[in-house]
Amino acid sequence: MFRLGATEQATLLSEYVSFAEVVHLPDPLPVDSRDRYDAVFLHLAIASGADMLVSGDKDLTVLAAVYPVVSAAGLRARLAAGH
Repeated sequence: MFRLGATEQATLLSEYVSFAEVVHLPDPLPVDSRDRYDAVFLHLAIASGADMLVSGDKDLTVLAAVYPVVSAAGLRARLAAGH
């Protein structure tokens, strides 16, 4: 997906893993995405208690009425407004 070679993948993972946290997904899942490849991001945001999910993917942004999904521009506007 990101077109990284094995060395770049290993470096990225080694730098990232210290920031990772294990979360358990609820069963059943409270919200579902129409794109199964996007669903993992939504479910992790919910399970981890994230305040919002930042995404420009239309399969996720249509869920904004059910879960706070904002675009990068929407996040910038919120931050500029002091929220």
